[in-house]
Amino acid sequence: MKVLVLAVALLVGCSGPGATPVNAPTVSEPGTIAFHLDVSNQSFEVPTVRLVVAIDGSPVIDGYFHVESQHTWVSHTFFLPPGDHQMTVLAPGRGEQLNESFLLMDELWASLNYWSSAGSEPPFTWQTADGPFSYM
Repeated sequence: MKVLVLAVALLVGCSGPGATPVNAPTVSEPGTIAFHLDVSNQSFEVPTVRLVVAIDGSPVIDGYFHVESQHTWVSHTFFLPPGDHQMTVLAPGRGEQLNESFLLMDELWASLNYWSSAGSEPPFTWQTADGPFSYM
């Protein structure tokens, strides 16, 4: 398991009641690379969902995400060492989980969307890009 550069304990961009401060590597340290993660709830059937995100086993996000107009992304930036990383996303109480790996060698952007609805599989979508996403 990679050791994250833990710098500041703060609330990381989650909206709504019950968002929990977590330790997150949000300050650049020598030898780290920016990883930008945009998170959105796209599910009208689950208008508020709690998502817990961990990178390399360390929690970095724990908060409630609201579908609102379905075009709302909350941006987070973390500074991680280069190399392979594991991301786990849980929707506590819903039994939904996403496990993804990513290689961080240069600045990286990722989009994580929660889509859960009756009969939908999978409840999450995930993609990475070499630059910022353009959302409509």
